[in-house]
Amino acid sequence: MKKLKLMLALAAGVVITAAAGSNPSDEMFQAYSEQNFSTAKKLALKQKDKPAGKLIYALCLIHDKESQDIPHGLKKLGELYRDSNLPEALKIQVELAYARVAQLMQDRRDIYGNAADGVKFNDIYDEIIKTSPDSLEACYTIVYKNQPLIESSDAAVSAKAFRDVETFLKSFKGDPKLLGPVHLFADYEYIAVKKDYKLALGHLETAVALGIANPMLEQDNMFRIGRIYQVKLGDNQKAIEAYNNFLKKYSSSNRAPIVERYLEELGYKK
Repeated sequence: MKKLKLMLALAAGVVITAAAGSNPSDEMFQAYSEQNFSTAKKLALKQKDKPAGKLIYALCLIHDKESQDIPHGLKKLGELYRDSNLPEALKIQVELAYARVAQLMQDRRDIYGNAADGVKFNDIYDEIIKTSPDSLEACYTIVYKNQPLIESSDAAVSAKAFRDVETFLKSFKGDPKLLGPVHLFADYEYIAVKKDYKLALGHLETAVALGIANPMLEQDNMFRIGRIYQVKLGDNQKAIEAYNNFLKKYSSSNRAPIVERYLEELGYKK
């Protein structure tokens, strides 16, 4: 259940990041982005006849633990998804949230029954990638669509999903910094499914080079680069470089003493 809620939050986070970006002074979007759901819902109800208000209200139904009603939230997202007058600025955010929530609900029929069975989320994902291939939403879509396929027990299905992710990365023409989540996803899956640390590391290093906004996540992954070089690939020189890069940026981290010890083990002297 914890993983389900985390994935739901990720889907909604993409929606709000994109939508709020066009109007950072909007109090409703600001409240939602700060996870102040009670305030966001109240403000959304004041705009209940506007698409933006409807969107925030639906997402609050999904995420506000005080009054959570995920099936109702999905229903409201569905109404927006079918609204032919929905502004283009919100359409892709609604599509992504609707498809992702439905996918996760279908994956947990033990909790939600058949409440989301009518939603063809893969068709929606395909439409996002087709119409907005170089967008942030497409980056998350390629992850959401391919994660269950990559982890399939059918080797052919898994291999094709890996190829689809690599093809997306190579053909992407948008801002390269948007690709960070896709590279982190590929890093995880190459290790989890294939135990291919060399390919995984290439994606991990690219993600770090592109920039990871969350400092704790960046620390974790910079630390992992050194460990993979040292423990999994046996490339001590590269491990030393990676550990020194970590110390240059995060010398005050509680992991710094650990990194310094690893450098000593590798025979590095300042």
